[in-house]
Parts: sequence; structure tokens; C-alpha cells
Amino acid sequence: MKQRTLLIILVLISTLTVSAYDAEINGIYYKLTSEPNEAEVTSNPQGYTGSVVIPATVTYNGAEYSVTSIGDCAFYFCIDLTSVTIPNSVTTIGIEAFTYCTGLTFITIPNSVTTIGQEAFSFCSGLTSVTIPNSVTTISDWAFSDCSGLTSVTIGEGVREINSKAFAACPEITDVYCYAKEVPNTSTNAFMNSYIEDATLHVPESSITAYQVAESWSNFGTIIALTNEETSVKGINSEEVVIEKVYDLSGHQLLQSRKGVNILRYSNGKTRKVMANPRRY
Repeated sequence: MKQRTLLIILVLISTLTVSAYDAEINGIYYKLTSEPNEAEVTSNPQGYTGSVVIPATVTYNGAEYSVTSIGDCAFYFCIDLTSVTIPNSVTTIGIEAFTYCTGLTFITIPNSVTTIGQEAFSFCSGLTSVTIPNSVTTISDWAFSDCSGLTSVTIGEGVREINSKAFAACPEITDVYCYAKEVPNTSTNAFMNSYIEDATLHVPESSITAYQVAESWSNFGTIIALTNEETSVKGINSEEVVIEKVYDLSGHQLLQSRKGVNILRYSNGKTRKVMANPRRY
């Protein structure tokens, strides 16, 4: 814990003293490289707020650049950031890219992303659900730790490793949907202090026994098979299938998911019910 506190202090100092960028285009700051022409989203000296839509390409001084990464600490402590749209051109989300974005309630990680850095989304208390696409093979240390509002996690079938405290201190988790048929190599503290003994793990039917005896995964209170409906709408195989809208059981559209039953509508027209129960202590 002392080492992590020291790391946070050092990052705060660095972000206050360094704000290097090559271009500002429509309110988003970038570092640019050539041959190939690529752009990395970097920090805004004034901080990002509201809804941010990152384009797949940007043009600067007559040259076009592909936006391929979100840099380390790019959105660090942007507490007034509410949503981020990441294009399918992005392959890397850097270390602490969204740490302490407490107002962030919605983010879609596209199937182009292969790397999610350490603490990338830690302390994002406004997030209620997250989907990790098939393209990601490793979920880094503390990647989603301390996301106190997180209730639903979807893990793509490509994930092979879940590192230390990746989902630690997420006490509201009620459902984890893991599509990996081979049980990921998972740290024993990956779900530490997340009360998964009260949560439900949804996995491929053929893999239920393997999850039931695997360290960390065996601690889930309930382990059941993914349904056909969940398999057909998971959205993590396709770059085009994303969550479009959230409704309550009465059909009223919500700005974000709430405790209780939420109905998620995807861009392919499919829907899925997600239960988010109040936690009893």
C-alpha cells in the first residue's frame, strides 16, 4: 500500500510538471509520430470534461494521423468527464489513463484494443458495467480496482491472464460474464474485497467444472452456464456491436444503469437483462 501511495504521489507530481503535446485538435490533445503517422491522446492542461469522442484519424499541417493509443495519465483525475467514445483504431490504453475519473459513467472499449495498462480505470466510481473485448489477453494490475459502483463485468474469450488486484475493492459486483473457455491464469487477489461470494459467475457450459476448482474463480457464490441469449449479444466479438441504451423494467430510458434490473439494448437490436442488487453488509 505504501508503494502504491508513493506511486500516486509521483504521478501527481509528473502530471503537474509535464504536459507535452504536439497538437490540439477540436479540444483533444495529441502527441504525433511519423512513419507511420500515428497519434496518441495525451493530457489536456485544463482537464477533459463532459462527453469526449475520440476520432479514428486526425489531420494536422496537411498530414493525416491514425489515433492508435490513449497515453499514460491522459485523462487522469478528470472528475468531470462523463463518457468517452474510443475508436476502433486504438490498440493501447495506457497506465492510469482514466484513474480517478469519478464522473465517468460510460465507456466502450473497442475490439481493436490489445493492451490495458496498470490502474487504467482504477477509482472510476461512476462506472457500473465494463466489457473487456476478445482482443485483450491480459488484464493488468489494479486495472479496474476501487470501482465502487461496478456491478457487471464482461470478460472476452481472449483473456488469458488477470493480474494482481485487477478487480479489487469493487464491492458492488453482482455478475461476471467470462467467455474464456480456458480458465485465465488469475491472481489469488484479483477480486480481493469485492465480495464475490455473493456474486454470480457466468461461463461457457463446458468449462463450469474447471472454474469451480480454479483459484479465485471458485470463490464465486454461484457459477452457472452462459445462456444462448448472452452468447448471442455479448458484443465483444464484433467492433460494431455496442451498448446503445439502458432501460428500467418499465421501459423508461436511463442515463446510466441503476441498482435492480437493467435492460441493455445493443446496436444489433438484441437486449439483455442485468441484475444489480443492493449489497447487504
